[in-house]
Amino acid sequence: MHLDRLTRAVLMAACLGGAAGCDEALSDLTGPTRNLQPTFSSIQKEIFDTTDSSGRRACTQCHNAVGSRFNGLDLTGAVSHANLVGVASRFKPGAVRVIAGDPENSYLVHKLEGRAGIVGVRMPLVGPPYLTDGQILVIHDLLGLLAEFKPKFVKRYAQLDPIISQAVSRYREEVKRGAFPGEEHSFSSDL
Repeated sequence: MHLDRLTRAVLMAACLGGAAGCDEALSDLTGPTRNLQPTFSSIQKEIFDTTDSSGRRACTQCHNAVGSRFNGLDLTGAVSHANLVGVASRFKPGAVRVIAGDPENSYLVHKLEGRAGIVGVRMPLVGPPYLTDGQILVIHDLLGLLAEFKPKFVKRYAQLDPIISQAVSRYREEVKRGAFPGEEHSFSSDL
């Protein structure tokens, strides 16, 4: 079962920041890839290059230099970033594999989630097992909060990643100290 996108965003903001109010650590949320972090190098290592404990095969078992002649995509470490970010899909006209800062319109996310309208089948081709909701959340976070990457054609109207990080850190600290939730944030039943 897949979580709706708003629920995923809220969970990611709470759990990636290490919020004490979230019952799960990031390593619990990401399931079979316990070391997965929202960085490209981590996704390369834990998703693209590694078969995980659930049995989901490494993406590079098919998406490598030889396989790319058939499937159109090489995800090996030396070329994966260049083959994904801002690159048109080979099989879906008008689709871009990864649009930095826009996971909802990144075709890679559509293929991993098995959304309607994809060409072919959900990835990985040999699934299930597919990526878990937690693994997909980390990919969404990487694609949506890349503060250091700003393509020339993008106009930023807000820089929200430091604000989100600060808010999650403050929330985490207040929960740890016991300052939140206080009585003013709670309901009582006077029955």
